Amino acid sequence: MQISPLQRGIYNHQADRIEKTLSSLALPMRVYGGEIAGDRVRYHLSQFPQVPTKQVREIASKVAEAMGVYKVHMDEKEEGWVLDLLLEEDFQLRLLPLIEDLNNLLPVTTVLGIAANGGPLLINLRREETRNLLICGPAGSGKSELLRTLVLSLALKHRPSQVQFLGIDLSGKELTVMDALPHALSEVAMDAGYAEEVIDWLAQEIVRRNEARVMHPDVVLVIDDLESVMHYSETLLQKLPLILEDGLKTGVHLVATSKEIRPGTFLPNWRKSGMVIAKAGIKRAQNKTEEIERGKFEFQIGSERIPAQVAWLPARDLQQAVALVRTGWQSKDVGVDLKLLWK
Repeated sequence: MQISPLQRGIYNHQADRIEKTLSSLALPMRVYGGEIAGDRVRYHLSQFPQVPTKQVREIASKVAEAMGVYKVHMDEKEEGWVLDLLLEEDFQLRLLPLIEDLNNLLPVTTVLGIAANGGPLLINLRREETRNLLICGPAGSGKSELLRTLVLSLALKHRPSQVQFLGIDLSGKELTVMDALPHALSEVAMDAGYAEEVIDWLAQEIVRRNEARVMHPDVVLVIDDLESVMHYSETLLQKLPLILEDGLKTGVHLVATSKEIRPGTFLPNWRKSGMVIAKAGIKRAQNKTEEIERGKFEFQIGSERIPAQVAWLPARDLQQAVALVRTGWQSKDVGVDLKLLWK
């Protein structure tokens, strides 16, 4: 089976994680591969020592824990030791291991996953062409998970004095994690009245910043289900163009999810507003029906289209990420240190 550049990037990332985990167990070795073997993705281990079967099982358990999967299978073949991951778990690209390896990012840059070229997908909200993000797709495609990835990525890499959040989530389900972050300017708005207050305040803040000629700290307005908010809020309809058009010079950004709405609906000149469109991946099955490729999105940045696999925060990682942010892990000299996660 031919492997796409996107799959190769994910497999290379997994191989790096396996190497780091084995090294932490005093088993330094190279990990090669990321090749399809039946229903598994197979990696080859170099110079694996002779160890009892019980210890092999313990090593496999530690690797599975670090990879965030239920289990991995290790076995000795004629060509040497191999490690197999179930193919159905291949899409689980975790944010915390990915972000651990990325230091010296530009300010207000978020880590979202792996791009088709095999490199990390980074969106710098301070660049003119990438200062806002609209995530489009049907239910179940991973839109809300992508929102949480963006928020936690920024929170892990920036202090509240650098980046702050405002959230609107009328469902009251998807953005509650923001309330636990010191970066939150207020509680997530879960009703239309409070949402209008948030939008009014932000519009006034943009005017104030324009007059004072300031743009720091950056403020990110995060909206889950833009349709619902626009349906209940005339204020949002009136103020959204201001937020988008003046955001670049005032340090204000919009990140939202949408099932149906396209940016031209509320902003005819949306391309000039630095709007990145993340469209959920849809593929046609053999019976010609459409299937959602959960976790796969195509990011449109200007005229460029970048397929990518989004990094997730499983429940365990989400709790650990919030704890790290709240305890103030940040260092003046180095990036995030997540090594405690793998002890």
